[in-house]
Amino acid sequence: MSENQNERKWPALCVDIETLDTRPTAVVLQVGAVFFDPKTGEMGERFLMDIDPDTQIERTRSEATVQWWEDQVLNGRVMPGREAAQSLGLFQLLFADWYLKSHCDLEKVEVWAWGMDFDFPILADLKINNWRYSNQRDARTLCKALGVVRQGKVSHHALEDAVQEVQAIVQALAILDLVHEPDLEGGWEAYRRDLFETGYGSLDIWEKQPEQIQEAFAAGVRKSIGAL
Repeated sequence: MSENQNERKWPALCVDIETLDTRPTAVVLQVGAVFFDPKTGEMGERFLMDIDPDTQIERTRSEATVQWWEDQVLNGRVMPGREAAQSLGLFQLLFADWYLKSHCDLEKVEVWAWGMDFDFPILADLKINNWRYSNQRDARTLCKALGVVRQGKVSHHALEDAVQEVQAIVQALAILDLVHEPDLEGGWEAYRRDLFETGYGSLDIWEKQPEQIQEAFAAGVRKSIGAL
C-alpha cells in the first residue's frame, strides 16, 4: 500500500459475509471488507478471515444453506471456515482491532452491504457494529433503483464479493451525482451522453420513454428517472 493510501482517510467501507443460515444468529464462515472512496472508486485497506464453525456451537444453521455448501464442495469448491480458520472470539478481536486502527473517520465512515437484512443483523449479533447505525448503507436497493447490475457472478468469497459490490456502488453513485447535479451547460444531449458513460444510458428506459425523461430533465424532476 502506498504512503498516500496510508495517510488518507477512507470515507466508506463495504462488508460481506458467508454463513450457514440467514438468521441474525447464523454461523459465520467468512468475513470480507474493503475501504474505498465512493467518488473515485479507489480501494484501500482490506480484511479477509475464515471463522471456524466448530467455535460457534450456539449459533444457528439452516438445512438448506448447509446443503447448498455441501453441493459446492462436491463440485470441487473449498468451503470457507475449513482452512486456516480462526476461532470466533479471535475473529471478533482482530476485526475490531483492524477497523478501529484503520485510516477512516470512525464517526463519519459509511458502511455498505448488499441489503440491510442480512450482513448487518448478523454482524451486529456478533458485536461487530463499531460504526454508527445511521451510517449503514444499502447497496442492493441503490443499485436496483438506478439499474446498475453487478458485473460477473456472485463468487461467495466474502472479499471478492465486497470488491464487486464496491464497483457497483461507485457506478450507481456516479449516476446519482449526475441526476442531482447535472452539467446544464451542454444541454440535454450532453447530459444524456454523460449518463451513457456511467452505464445508465444502456437501460431500456432511454429507448422506451425518451420524451418523459427529457420532460423530467427540463422540469428538474430528477426522481422521475430513477434517482432515490
